[in-house]
Amino acid sequence: MTGKYTLPDFLVRNIPPYRSAAALILLTGLLGIVFKNPEISSLSLIFLSYYLVSIKYCLSGKNRQTLILLVLCVTIYHITAFLNSYLIELPGVRPDSLSFLADAQDHVEVGEFSLFIDYEFYTNLLGLLYYAFGVSYYLGSEISVLALTISLLVLDRILKELDVDRARNVFILMCALLPSTVIIGTSPMREASQLLLLQTTVLFAILTIKNNSLGYFMLAVVSALTFGMFHKAMLFVGVIATFIVLVLWVKKYSRVLSYKHVIFGVVLLGGLILAVGMLVFATKSGSSHLNLREFRIPKLLMVIQKYRDYIDSTGEPNTAYGIIFKYDTVWESISSLFRVYVYYLFYPVYIKGAVSLKEIYAVFETWLRLGLFGLILYHTRWVTTRLDERHYLVLVLYLLMTFIWSLGTTNYGQAIRHHVLSNWLLIVLLASCLAASVNDEDGASTGWRGLWNKL
Repeated sequence: MTGKYTLPDFLVRNIPPYRSAAALILLTGLLGIVFKNPEISSLSLIFLSYYLVSIKYCLSGKNRQTLILLVLCVTIYHITAFLNSYLIELPGVRPDSLSFLADAQDHVEVGEFSLFIDYEFYTNLLGLLYYAFGVSYYLGSEISVLALTISLLVLDRILKELDVDRARNVFILMCALLPSTVIIGTSPMREASQLLLLQTTVLFAILTIKNNSLGYFMLAVVSALTFGMFHKAMLFVGVIATFIVLVLWVKKYSRVLSYKHVIFGVVLLGGLILAVGMLVFATKSGSSHLNLREFRIPKLLMVIQKYRDYIDSTGEPNTAYGIIFKYDTVWESISSLFRVYVYYLFYPVYIKGAVSLKEIYAVFETWLRLGLFGLILYHTRWVTTRLDERHYLVLVLYLLMTFIWSLGTTNYGQAIRHHVLSNWLLIVLLASCLAASVNDEDGASTGWRGLWNKL
């Protein structure tokens, strides 16, 4: 048979080995459940990750460069997960990951699972998987690796939807192999799952704007709110992100968009905001009522200050920013918020005092973000670049997320972990700006455009 086939054709008819691979994955997974052996279950997840990569290879025109890139990244993830689980303790992950593991194991031993948001949502979810497959640090790491593998496939689709054709693999490599992504993302923590859900939210949002699709908008909303369930702060990011998508969608299709679509979107979003607000405050300190006083700006600023003081008292003093958060006057509030945000993005700029591996990497990420911001500014200000709602979506989402994270971050050790969820947005934004660059009328390309065309 010839022609373009769907995924079931690949699995059932055209490539017999795919059926064998699927059977092997299913068999190892069932054996893991029957014998409660997490190592066997981990093996099934390893097979599944490579299986998904091979499916992507067949569906994307059998691009060998993309296949080699994805296999390289996934292999590095698996090796890192194994090393961190059995041989060495990688920096920055063990204390928090062990805390997640212990709480998930408690759920398994007690046999009780419930629906909460924030930290408990992830530990309950992890506990359910441990209940089925057995408790193991390595199994938790492999679950994260599977999430990272799927996120690579989603990232490739995002770049494609943003018209990034040249050097797409280079940008995937930049996002996938940042040391913080590799080390933190392959541990039994929630960052890998959050990253996957955030990327699916961005993808569905871009497809909503690009295709004028109510169905994609609903998928974006579901993905955004599921992403927010892992962390209270990100729940508000998810709600605001869906509102931004709705605004950009209406802006682009205001002349052809059905009023029924707009009304449905507004009603859906309003209901979700109300539900989210009630959920957040109902789960806060066991309270079952909605306290509107929490929304007052002075009250919010006081909560931010108390939380930052708590993090300062329990965090790493040698990595602290040393910022005093003040909100006595309007000017002090604005000044403090600005300093908090700048320090979150660009601190430290250079190495101070005793050299540590964490500080060296923090300085590297600072200069990486400075370079990315500089190139994006150069392209949007001095190079003819056609930007549309898709690019503004990525930019606004990056600024929104990093600002929310900065409010509760008091040291760069904590910031490195949060940047795992946002660094890729900046890289994708640069890639889309380069792709949107317009050549000179005579076809010649200069500066960064010339470099882009050579790639």
